[in-house]
Amino acid sequence: MGPDFSPTTVFRRSRVGVPEATMQRLHQHCGIAPATLRDGHGDLIVGKVHARLDNWRWEPAADGEGMLIVPCGWFWRPAGWVEIDDVVAFSPDRPDDWRLLTGGAVLLERDAVVEALRTGGPLVIHSTPLDWLRAGCTGTCIVDWSLNPYAELHLDRMAPGQIQCADAETMLDLWGRCRQIDRAVPQIVTTAPKAAAIGVAA
Repeated sequence: MGPDFSPTTVFRRSRVGVPEATMQRLHQHCGIAPATLRDGHGDLIVGKVHARLDNWRWEPAADGEGMLIVPCGWFWRPAGWVEIDDVVAFSPDRPDDWRLLTGGAVLLERDAVVEALRTGGPLVIHSTPLDWLRAGCTGTCIVDWSLNPYAELHLDRMAPGQIQCADAETMLDLWGRCRQIDRAVPQIVTTAPKAAAIGVAA
């Protein structure tokens, strides 16, 4: 039997022994408060690995590039990662360039969608996993744009303006992807300065 590269196992191994220098760098250069990187038990919610990347995925490799990894799944601050669907890897120097381990996730954080549906509050969609960390692990991020995020975001149940993209580019990308299917799309807005909204239910 070969090594266990399941998302949960990879993450658990990766967060053991994350260098303090990595934590300080994320704080000083990326604006992420140290407390943000730990759950209610004090355990890290991120990890560090050496990874080899291809066009679509990443895999652990001793001779690979040092990468930050963040699980994708169900996150609840007091308990941490309750369910892990996949693990996304990226370099803080290139936050727009990430890979999934298995391709088992569309969204970084699924609980945010459920909470928005339950409360009627906004669902903020960040452009990168690093931005999600910067925002205190609130909202979510679309980590696999090869799949249409309409169903995962439950857009058929969202009110106009409830989907709030953190930047105009993400708003336009999301609108364009969702318009590719023959379903009504609610108005999507952005919280970016000097930007408005796009689309109405149609």
